[in-house]
Amino acid sequence: MTREKINKIREVATEVANYMGDVYGIDEIIEKLEDYELNERVSFTTEICVWEAGEISAKDRICLNSFLSSDDQKPLRMAIIDLLKEQREEYISDLKKATVSLEKLAKEVLNE
Repeated sequence: MTREKINKIREVATEVANYMGDVYGIDEIIEKLEDYELNERVSFTTEICVWEAGEISAKDRICLNSFLSSDDQKPLRMAIIDLLKEQREEYISDLKKATVSLEKLAKEVLNE
């Protein structure tokens, strides 16, 4: 097995692990947001962040409850959940592709 193949396997395995972590992380956030749907008095505090010189910098915090009731914020929570679910599907698709690549590489190595 060449050093190049070892590096490629390591790279693809890392990709698989990262996508799995992303899916798990999104699942946790979705679950938290859906749990809050059961509570009538939920309010968001939004942190405004800006990319500066390649880093995220927090600029401001806004308590949405100052302007929107919990009921008024419900469509916002649902929209966030829907967007997270869409992103989750993209991560799952990428995870499947990376897994297939890893399986192909593993078969190549085993057949050497």
